[in-house]
Amino acid sequence: MRHVQARLLTDLADATGLSFFTVHQEADVYHSRDERNILERHATTIDDQAACIAAAALGAKAMLRLLDGVHRAYVQPSLN
Repeated sequence: MRHVQARLLTDLADATGLSFFTVHQEADVYHSRDERNILERHATTIDDQAACIAAAALGAKAMLRLLDGVHRAYVQPSLN
């Protein structure tokens, strides 16, 4: 198991392993712009805006749980 964890850490340290993050770094600029335009057109009431904020918070928490799980599974064991 240590070998698998060490290999994963090595993979995450190179350009291929980081591609998820680097691709999203650029794509998120466009996604943010498009999402902002959609919200401006369709979330026109306070209730709609509050629902969008709640949904965004839920999505952000889910992403943080995913990244926390990756950290616990692959990074934290290598620190022991």
